[in-house]
Amino acid sequence: MPHRITIHERRIKESFITLTIVFLLVLVGFAYQIHKNRQLARQGQEAHDGLCVFKADLEARYGNGLEFIRSHPAGIPGVPVTVLRNSLNNQKATLESLAALDCVPPPKEK
Repeated sequence: MPHRITIHERRIKESFITLTIVFLLVLVGFAYQIHKNRQLARQGQEAHDGLCVFKADLEARYGNGLEFIRSHPAGIPGVPVTVLRNSLNNQKATLESLAALDCVPPPKEK
């Protein structure tokens, strides 16, 4: 004689299957969110590193520009000192806007 599934047993099985599917969907959602968070963190780090490279380069250019103006106070033929000073002022303004950027200097080579 075959075993008959009662309505109660059937509802329990259906509920179990439904809960299992819901649990798996939630688990997949969490896994996807973790993946997206890691991806965003990696992109944020790449952007930070790129801005730090830009900041270091600009600091070097600004320092070189100051030295150049000290050694050429009247400018150079075809480029008046006002043009050079305007360029330095723009670089300084950019550096000031990057002041909050926390960059670790690269290790010095031995």
